[in-house]
Amino acid sequence: MNRSRLEQLSTALLDLHKALIDYVRKGYERERGYVDGPFELLRLLTSDPYFDWLRPLSRLLADIDELLEKSEPLSEAEAGAVKNEVKSLFEADAEVPTTFTQKYLVALQDAPAVVLAHASASRALAELPSCRLCAPTVSEILTRERIKRRNKGN
Repeated sequence: MNRSRLEQLSTALLDLHKALIDYVRKGYERERGYVDGPFELLRLLTSDPYFDWLRPLSRLLADIDELLEKSEPLSEAEAGAVKNEVKSLFEADAEVPTTFTQKYLVALQDAPAVVLAHASASRALAELPSCRLCAPTVSEILTRERIKRRNKGN
């Protein structure tokens, strides 16, 4: 059950990520010139400061994909940890706003495609179980999984 919900969230977040990349790419091209193809875009996404703010979402997507590779069922705590991390990434903290949340809020105001993808991701996120006191983060869960896989190989 949690796996299919997490897969739905992953798909929705990928769509949101793509909408954000398209949005940022348009701004980049207005300011700095045409992006010459997908390889150039990939280089910019991974190394150009203009795209830095998207990297927390990219890392979270990679972590979710890795979590979905687990052969065991996903626990409520694991699903709740993902929900907590996604919410903390997207919810603005008035006292200490992150660059991601600041720029994300601007994208929500400027790009209808981002608004639609955000709504889809929000619906998928609501389907995951809540876990207020989830001790492990997604990163901690993945570290434990990597250690277990390494120990099985020995």
